[in-house]
Amino acid sequence: MAEFILSKERVEDAVNVIVQFLRDSGYEGSLEDGTGLNDIVVRPSAVIYELIAQTVEKARAYQSLQKAFELRDEIGDDEYDNAVDGLLSNWFITRNNGKPSTGVIRMWFLKPQDYMYFPDGTELGTVNNVTIVADTDQVFTETSFSYIINTTNNQNEYYVDVTVRTAENSDIAPSASSGSDVNLHYSDIYYLRATIPGTFTAGTLVEDSETFIRRAELAITTRELITSRAINTVILDTFADVIRLYVSRHGSREQLRDIVEFQNVTVHVGNKADIYLASQITKQTMEVAVVNGVIDTAQLPSSLAVIGYLGVTDTEGNELPMHLTCIESTWCSNGMLPETLTTDPEYSGTARITLLTDTVLEQVHAFVYSDSQRVTCYDPMVKHMFPLVLHINLDIALLDTSINSDNDIKKAVLDYISHIVVNNDPWVASELVSAIHVACPNVKKINLPLACTGHIFDPLTQETAVLEVGNRFTISADYTGTHSRQITDNTVQFYSDENLIHITSDYSGS
Repeated sequence: MAEFILSKERVEDAVNVIVQFLRDSGYEGSLEDGTGLNDIVVRPSAVIYELIAQTVEKARAYQSLQKAFELRDEIGDDEYDNAVDGLLSNWFITRNNGKPSTGVIRMWFLKPQDYMYFPDGTELGTVNNVTIVADTDQVFTETSFSYIINTTNNQNEYYVDVTVRTAENSDIAPSASSGSDVNLHYSDIYYLRATIPGTFTAGTLVEDSETFIRRAELAITTRELITSRAINTVILDTFADVIRLYVSRHGSREQLRDIVEFQNVTVHVGNKADIYLASQITKQTMEVAVVNGVIDTAQLPSSLAVIGYLGVTDTEGNELPMHLTCIESTWCSNGMLPETLTTDPEYSGTARITLLTDTVLEQVHAFVYSDSQRVTCYDPMVKHMFPLVLHINLDIALLDTSINSDNDIKKAVLDYISHIVVNNDPWVASELVSAIHVACPNVKKINLPLACTGHIFDPLTQETAVLEVGNRFTISADYTGTHSRQITDNTVQFYSDENLIHITSDYSGS
């Protein structure tokens, strides 16, 4: 049932309307407070009038999106959202309700526990004041624990990793490097503390009405995945983790698969569609065996969607050279691992490799290739957009030199990068500077020019290109050398993380 508001101000306004109506009708009697006519007729009628007026107002809001927007201030945000939901439900489109953030909490003990059981949904505590719960049923016994030696007090500390999610839908992504505050409600004399061993995978908040309306504008009645509009509508409707997408189709610059050699004749066969997705990019670090510089790709999980790499180190943490080869036309597609991975040919042993992976590519691939979605003589391929890895160095002066603002500054940078990914905007250094100043009031000055480079693996040259990212940067304008035709503004996603942003803070107050 719709909610109605009867405030003193609304009732007084309604009284004035009724009094004016009576005066316009020729009534000349007394209508002041305390008179019988005022108490018996005017005020009760004003209450009824105000209820009817609000009912009519809300009914008008449900007539069209434009009318709902015009009346938003009058009906309130909740009623506005309800009106948008009701109107767009006629198009068989529903609001994305979001999903919780997920991650791992590491619990530390002085000795292994005999038995711990966390049922799915058990409230465990908070991270940055956001409630977290166990994600699936989890049982731990003494053999589940690992340990390290705490060199400070020279004693063993034992730990287990508990998979968790936020209790509500959230877009937080706390990490070990962001100084996140973890507070678990766990009582045991051997329990020490809880930490975050990696970075949470951010969920999504409930879709706001403006985003919902923009998405609905692409909606069409024909939903087979064969036209660009249908692909955009269905995939963005179905997968909240897909930020945006681009379809490389017949005749597109980026489409390479429909040009084939047939008996020494180049033929443009058509029927191909490369569906490039922008989604949250995550890091996957794993240990691999190296034999004479060769890393057997069979060591990589078959379900892993490899879309790039950040580097490889030896057991001492020293950087090793890295090189991979791939098939140009299928690089960044689901299930396509590098053909070869090599490093220093004189190195053998264990190495730690950090890959860039995608969280949703496999799901979208399975959806697109489902029998219920396929169209005869149609060959789609789902790919992730090529990551342009930004290495950013900031030289900053602070107002209050006693406050370390590095984490806030890094968050502002990553928020700006997320913004340009969503909107497919160019990198503009002045906009980044403004975003930092708005988000970080302790920043006095950012020295220019910004030092930033972009690293992108080119599947044509099989090399990583290093590009200078200046005041305004786009791939089309600034990647001028010979490179794969697939790399354009349509198919590139900017990426960075806390470890790739380096800040030099001026603590002298200058």
